[in-house]
Amino acid sequence: QIVEVVGEVHREMENTPWVKNVWSLHSVDQWVNRGRSDGVDIIDYLQNFEPNIKEKLMTPDRRTAMVSAYFKGVDAEELLPKLKQMEAQFESIEQRFPGIKVSLTGLSPLSVRASYAMIEQLNKGLLMAVSFIIVLIALLLYSIKSGLLSILPNLLPIVVGGGYLYISGSGLQFYSVIAFTIGFGIAVDSTIHILNRYRISQDAGLNTHQAVRETIITMGPVLIVSTLVLAAGFGATLLSAIPMVELFGQVSLIMLFTALIGDLLLLPALIRVVNERSS
Repeated sequence: QIVEVVGEVHREMENTPWVKNVWSLHSVDQWVNRGRSDGVDIIDYLQNFEPNIKEKLMTPDRRTAMVSAYFKGVDAEELLPKLKQMEAQFESIEQRFPGIKVSLTGLSPLSVRASYAMIEQLNKGLLMAVSFIIVLIALLLYSIKSGLLSILPNLLPIVVGGGYLYISGSGLQFYSVIAFTIGFGIAVDSTIHILNRYRISQDAGLNTHQAVRETIITMGPVLIVSTLVLAAGFGATLLSAIPMVELFGQVSLIMLFTALIGDLLLLPALIRVVNERSS
């Protein structure tokens, strides 16, 4: 029965367009019995194999057999539905052979499930962090307006970083979500400095134009230097031979400089527009 089940799984995977190079007990069975009128029992034939080769096909003491296949590495979002569809096909095989369990395993399927779940959790956590930080800025600066003004500058790095991933075809990965979290944190830090300095300038009696000018002159050099220092550190990852680490560095640098532009150009412009219209 195991030979029959392995053959069913083997053929199912061979008929899947994105799966290549399927190899299993069924492959050996087809090769041994090709052109023979008297069928050779493949289980008995395997006894002549070396143990390490035989265990790649089946392990009798564990009551398991393996069908190996290869496929091109793609994003978790693209691969996960395909894996679920394949598992549904395996369920139909299990129904035809009661007592048999067909499991989809291997490094890629297991890592895809784990990374997809982690990415989903990080996305939710990032969304909650954005909402919480905006409220926290409004509370700490005693101004709802400051909280609202901080939305666009803080979201700009995430939008630009996401746009880069989409255009480059890299997709949303675990390392890129981590870069989003770091970039958003740095953007928030700079935004708080700008808003706090603007509030201090206004409390000193300066009007909107003067307060914005004073804020940029005072905080601009500090933010530029800190961004360059951080960029030098993150830039080292661009030299990595590991694509995921290199991607992390690319997204981090993009978000760093986008955050700087948002805090030195977009945020002061928003402050002037909102305050001049309300006055």
